[in-house]
Amino acid sequence: MKRTAVTLTILLLLGMAVGVTSARADASTITLTVTIQSLALDISTTSWDLGIVTAGSTTLSSPFTVANTGNVNVDYTISVVDTATEPWTSASAIGENTFVLKHGPEPGPFVDIPTDNLLAENVTALTGTYLFRLEFTAPSSVSGTSPYDPHSLEVTITSSVYTP
Repeated sequence: MKRTAVTLTILLLLGMAVGVTSARADASTITLTVTIQSLALDISTTSWDLGIVTAGSTTLSSPFTVANTGNVNVDYTISVVDTATEPWTSASAIGENTFVLKHGPEPGPFVDIPTDNLLAENVTALTGTYLFRLEFTAPSSVSGTSPYDPHSLEVTITSSVYTP
């Protein structure tokens, strides 16, 4: 009987050991969600035709709207370049072959682009918009081989992540 009890005890212990090692472990998962930063903007109007203007005259644009269609708050900067064969220069005062382009919120004040190129700050992601105007002052005089040919000025608005 002792031998049977010992054998039974050994079998029970083996069964427990087998049962312990073969028991199913609990599992849990972690779900990661990742969104890549998106800088995107939409401009309501992409051209402004001033037509023929007088030297030294100033013209104010209709309002432009820039919408932040990205998923982060942004700052907007603005720059201008003349793409003509004989380009004019952008400056804070007009002169020969030198124009002034200013920007500002509706209804103002306006600042010239070379001095202050920050157009808007901390524009809200997905829903934020910024309304602004441009003010162009033509050169006081023009010179060169084709001084009266049209000039195409490219105004670029760039978004960057807002950093407080």
